[in-house]
Amino acid sequence: LGNMSINELFENFFGMSLAQYRASVVTLETTPENANADVQNAGYEVIWIEGDTTFVFNTTIGCATNPPSNQPCPASDMQPSIVIVNGDLTTSGSPHFTGLVVVTGSIEISGNTDVYGALIAGGTVTNNTGGSLDLTYHSDALERTIQISPFSAAAGSWRDF
Repeated sequence: LGNMSINELFENFFGMSLAQYRASVVTLETTPENANADVQNAGYEVIWIEGDTTFVFNTTIGCATNPPSNQPCPASDMQPSIVIVNGDLTTSGSPHFTGLVVVTGSIEISGNTDVYGALIAGGTVTNNTGGSLDLTYHSDALERTIQISPFSAAAGSWRDF
């Protein structure tokens, strides 16, 4: 799987191409300029952001409340979402994701970023400013995304870094 393009990996994981998935499964589409406001506390959504995106605030996705940094969303508030950024992602705030984050390009961490669930990146993940990426595999959050999107994990698709 390591030699696959992001398009091949996505199709292997979700069972359809990015274009097919966008047309048939996405429930919330937004632009990079509006993403911070449009996705705040979005729950049980399949979110598509078209283009290079920067989260500059303490955006929370997949949780009905705003949990403290480095803390998972309480189970009673968990509403995991799938976030697809069709481009590069930069975080300069302290975003908190519960669910699955898919970035077709590269990721640059300039703030403290929490992901509870899983992260798929088509490019590199870099940290240029001393912020942190706290990635916690969260099987319950991923299991709950099945409520909003059909997909199946391919053998060998999980790699712990």
